[in-house]
Amino acid sequence: MDTDTRIECTDWDEAVTVATWAKGRARKTARKVLTRGVAKVKLTKGQMGSIAKMLGSGMEVRLDFGGEDAIRLYPCAAADFRTMFVAADTMGEFRHAVYRGRKLSFTTRRGRRAISPEEVEERVGRAETAMRERARVTPETVVACPRCGFEFKVGKSLR
Repeated sequence: MDTDTRIECTDWDEAVTVATWAKGRARKTARKVLTRGVAKVKLTKGQMGSIAKMLGSGMEVRLDFGGEDAIRLYPCAAADFRTMFVAADTMGEFRHAVYRGRKLSFTTRRGRRAISPEEVEERVGRAETAMRERARVTPETVVACPRCGFEFKVGKSLR
């Protein structure tokens, strides 16, 4: 049985199959929709220089469209906490306006059969249940010394 789910947007400007993925059977499906390709908007050297200068001076940079913030660029610490990188996020109406009202349909990973929304909900529920099971805390075996009352752990950790 193919347990990976693909999401297909049935309402693109042009018809296209869109895939999502999960990192393992008992993991939630990632919400990032895989795209058909990359479209680039070219910035001038001056614009890039201005953005880099503002970020380098500790500013958060917001790209504005029609008087409303649409995209923000902000500094983040890397996982090693020694370096930094620029992160991006969408904002305001821009975040939802592009895809508002579009419908999604679901297929198996290789698109061999359609999956009903009910089956997708059931799969997501199974993944959530499995995640809760893995997160369950197991008690440590603690023993108290009969003479002084000092408590200490016995045996190996159950996790």
